[in-house]
Amino acid sequence: MSMSLGTFRRESISKMVGLILFLVAAAILFKVSRPSPSLSLDHHWQVFGTYATAAALLLLATSWMVGRRYRIAVAAASVLILCLAALAHPVCVLIPETARPAFETVIPLQERAARGEPFCQLEGRWYQCKSFISRAFFF
Repeated sequence: MSMSLGTFRRESISKMVGLILFLVAAAILFKVSRPSPSLSLDHHWQVFGTYATAAALLLLATSWMVGRRYRIAVAAASVLILCLAALAHPVCVLIPETARPAFETVIPLQERAARGEPFCQLEGRWYQCKSFISRAFFF
């Protein structure tokens, strides 16, 4: 009887650790999906790849920790989350001060950003930040 109780506790703890690893991986992917100057057009895959690799390793550990019953579901959810993060991560292009008047012909960038257009002021400079999928197909 104590043997099955010990096995039950071990499995419960293993599932709880798996859930925590899953949440940490999701937090890492959420962090990399925030606009940042490091996610420039030239370097976004290197930066995203570093975070995605860490998240993928955590997700792999998660699928191992949850046990056989949930392994396929967790693996499928992990692949889905990684694919969505890869398509949705932002790619930010610096707007040079010389080109800024072309973006502000009618409405200033601050107001356009407040309206939800893809402009962000990061570290005192203006960037146009779009998702990878948007930039890849619609530039």
